[in-house]
Amino acid sequence: MGSQQKIYYVPDLMRVAGRSRTWVQEAIRYNMLPKPIRVGKRNGWPKPVIDRFFGLDTEPAPTNTITA
Repeated sequence: MGSQQKIYYVPDLMRVAGRSRTWVQEAIRYNMLPKPIRVGKRNGWPKPVIDRFFGLDTEPAPTNTITA
């Protein structure tokens, strides 16, 4: 594998969502979260998918804020 992308697991989702493990498990059970991918024997989510889902990628890059 050339480019290793960040994978979020359940503890990472708990931290990002600020919720309990039970909340994450129920969100998975009721298909409220994006579909996980299998990483070995674990379920994981690619970081861009979760960032988009929780709206963490909406911060615009400061491109032309400095004009001086």
